[in-house]
Amino acid sequence: MDDKLQEIEHKFDRLTANFGDPTVLADQARFKAVSKEHAQLKPLVETYRDFKRVRAELRENQALKFLRNLHKFEVPQRRKRGLPPPVLFGD
Repeated sequence: MDDKLQEIEHKFDRLTANFGDPTVLADQARFKAVSKEHAQLKPLVETYRDFKRVRAELRENQALKFLRNLHKFEVPQRRKRGLPPPVLFGD
């Protein structure tokens, strides 16, 4: 699914770039076709980009949750052994 959506996103980006192409701007029929296809793809591409952003945020949040849980477990274990707490994020 991602491959197909990425392909559509790239096509949308190419269509967007066509709006700056003088040959497309000079050809009214081509400009109209590019505009129509661009308008058709825009809602899908915007939704896909939102999806990618949310998915990345979810992965980041899951990683942070894992680190917090690891830290919660690790600190007491290290204290029992007389060791300093682990260093997170280069602190």
